[in-house]
Amino acid sequence: MAFHRFVGLLSFSALFAATAAAQVGTIDSPHGVVVNAKTNKVYAVSPENGTLSVINGVTNAVKVVNVGPDAKSVAVNPVTNKIYVVNRGGTGSISVVDGHTDAVTTTIDVPRASLLSINPVTNKLYVSSSFSRGNAVVIDGATNTPTTFHAGAEGNAITIDTAHNKIFLVGYEDHSVTVVNGNDNTISTIPTDIHLWEVAINQKTGKLYLPLSGSNAVTVIDLATSRKTTVDVGKVPVAVAVNPITNRVYVLNYDSNDVTVLSGETNAVLATIPVGAWPQALAINPRTNMIYVANTHGNSVTAINGRTNTVAATIAAGNAPWSIAVNAVSNKVYLANRLSDDVTIIDGRTNKLIH
Repeated sequence: MAFHRFVGLLSFSALFAATAAAQVGTIDSPHGVVVNAKTNKVYAVSPENGTLSVINGVTNAVKVVNVGPDAKSVAVNPVTNKIYVVNRGGTGSISVVDGHTDAVTTTIDVPRASLLSINPVTNKLYVSSSFSRGNAVVIDGATNTPTTFHAGAEGNAITIDTAHNKIFLVGYEDHSVTVVNGNDNTISTIPTDIHLWEVAINQKTGKLYLPLSGSNAVTVIDLATSRKTTVDVGKVPVAVAVNPITNRVYVLNYDSNDVTVLSGETNAVLATIPVGAWPQALAINPRTNMIYVANTHGNSVTAINGRTNTVAATIAAGNAPWSIAVNAVSNKVYLANRLSDDVTIIDGRTNKLIH
């Protein structure tokens, strides 16, 4: 199976021509590979084949499920054990997969569906649409009923504050963050700089983190006070992830091949850690305080010790790893490899390849 990110980031110039988001964090989208830790299953999409691969986390056995054309990203609701695949081919749709049977139960028509994030507390799905003049779709997970509303942003990245039922959408060409009230879909905005590449939230501290790929910086917004702070990081930051236990923030810098570590308390830069060539995605295991970086052009994964801010290991991956997920319960790391049509599995205890 072939794995593709919404944008491949295969060249520096392509980065600025594109308007899609990196995969980071626990709720953000898009994901090429995701984990349901409750069932110990892993889900990876194959855009060119229009399939979803279901991997047994114990045996590594794979079951292939036909979904829709150009299946670009996948998300899972661990509460309902349903899996949702965004199919960008044709007019656009969402495939709903039953996690018990691994079968598609329904397909929801969503024109120009692009990215998807889930609020497992309210059982609602939020879907952004490409070239839709700022429209978005909310889907009731109980009835699979879609409702279109005007978000005012294309939504190249989405994250959700499940504690306050707020949805945050950012667009690469927008000058603000769109905030959706999940209770009634009303909209507000927070002014920012342009070229927002990603968004992540620390729900414990109420801070929002926004990499500015064109400014080599990250904007930090305190949602309680609306205070904004801009912090210089590395070159072309494209991804950000938060460890809510340690209150550390990790910014992935695509062009300087490093990770900037921020204090979530003071916003100060604590360390800059070198990684592999043109990294594209990162994920955190908060239980072990390990950070994993997919080095897309280095065909490798960098494992970072969050306690010492040092590289613990560099592990070979497949060809062009572009999406990464961590099962914190089993302590395994999964990477979707764009060009070698496979998934790399790493044992987080030893940082050695399993598959």
